[in-house]
Amino acid sequence: MNEVIKVGMADLKICHSPAAITTLGLGSCVGICLRDPMTKVGGLAHIMLPDSSAFRTIEKVAKFADTGIDELVRLLEQNGASGRRLEAKIAGGAMMFAYNSTSATMRVGEKNVEATLKKLKELGIPVLAQDTGETFGRTIIYYPETGELKVRTVGKSEKTIEPARVESDEGPICGMEELGKVIEERKQKKLSEAEKAKEREEQLKKEQELARQEVLRRRAAKRRKALPAMVMLTAGAATSVTMLLLQFPLKKMLPILLGVLVFFFIIGELMKWMFDRFAKQNEETAASEGEVIEKEQQDVGN
Repeated sequence: MNEVIKVGMADLKICHSPAAITTLGLGSCVGICLRDPMTKVGGLAHIMLPDSSAFRTIEKVAKFADTGIDELVRLLEQNGASGRRLEAKIAGGAMMFAYNSTSATMRVGEKNVEATLKKLKELGIPVLAQDTGETFGRTIIYYPETGELKVRTVGKSEKTIEPARVESDEGPICGMEELGKVIEERKQKKLSEAEKAKEREEQLKKEQELARQEVLRRRAAKRRKALPAMVMLTAGAATSVTMLLLQFPLKKMLPILLGVLVFFFIIGELMKWMFDRFAKQNEETAASEGEVIEKEQQDVGN
């Protein structure tokens, strides 16, 4: 006869196939069964409370859902299990004394189940089946070799809880293989959605960059238009000041000033032409580089 390992309240243990593991007296407590279906390593935690954060000191990590599950996963991984392959079944979380009560202190079983499911979801461990709630206690026996979980209740016949029904695109499913397929499909769907979100983010960045370049282009265009006038004004002012300092007669100063203004106007227009030509060359180079990059991306995609 195969060994059956016993787990007490606020306790947890692991076992290797073909051994089984059991715990008694699950009232408001929850029995959490985990296993790696490939290595056949499993474990069971008998938790009593949902959360350890309200307690300053924790003598037994297995007493709480959050710390108990973490510790059970750690021990399983130390014994050859893979955290990515773990699967769970749970039982317990009954309301033993207060019927139809809405008091939080009397809903310990419900809170234990909620905390257990939340923690398992955070760790990415699928819950294949559960037998929770109601108003009666339970004794459970878990077989890591097959993943079978038997539940015994006083006055009721023994039952084996089956994998939870999961809704797929084709309707409800039941079974380990089908459940694995649905989980994988949902993972792929999430990855596809994440890739689309990343593409949208990259597209937004490109549009923002194009808008920024357009603003810079317009500012540069305004500066180019103002360049000849700035050159003429600067040259005229410099010539006038120079002639005043040299005490040139007004009749002699006007022709010289006019000649200087015409000369610098030509210089300003020449500078504007050179500036436009340089900017055009930069735009053509950028466009050419963009076409090359786009062609390389298409080649990689093909």
